[in-house]
Amino acid sequence: MRRALFVCCLVAALGSVGAAKAADVDTTAPPMVSDPFFNEVRLGVMGHGIDTSDEMGDVDLNVELLFSKPFHADGWVEYLIPRPHVGATIDFDGRTSTAYAGVTWHVQPFEFPVFVEASFGGSVNNGKDEGSENRIAVGCNLLFRESAALGYQFDEHWSVIASIEHNSNAGLCSENRGITNAGMKIGYKF
Repeated sequence: MRRALFVCCLVAALGSVGAAKAADVDTTAPPMVSDPFFNEVRLGVMGHGIDTSDEMGDVDLNVELLFSKPFHADGWVEYLIPRPHVGATIDFDGRTSTAYAGVTWHVQPFEFPVFVEASFGGSVNNGKDEGSENRIAVGCNLLFRESAALGYQFDEHWSVIASIEHNSNAGLCSENRGITNAGMKIGYKF
């Protein structure tokens, strides 16, 4: 009984020391983001395989979630802090679909409603190691993904985005026929 009481008192004392140290936190550190866990959803259509005739001519559905920045900074340094994202480009005609994750850099200078974005990350796909009818040989199911976008912010919630994405394995697999998709998305920020 005495041992349990001693442990409880020790835990309470350590907790109060931790709270006192937390009050002495350096206020010059960048503030944490108070946005929701994810703060934007995007939905759009992409022209499939615009750079290869084997998979060209189809329209894919694109869904993407962008998360809040982990912290903010002052001035131009803010542009160097990316937002994490997850998404999928889904083909409904038997061609290659991808699911992806990575980070997105967003630049909207001078409070002007036009913005640009660049993204980098990885993707998984249901492609084939070897080519077949309506399919290219992507070489492996894990690929690198990069994208670029140009958008217009209508108000604090709605935007329209023109984007292009490319998935490839950078020559790490036996085949390296990348897939490039381009299209339009509508974005909604919470």
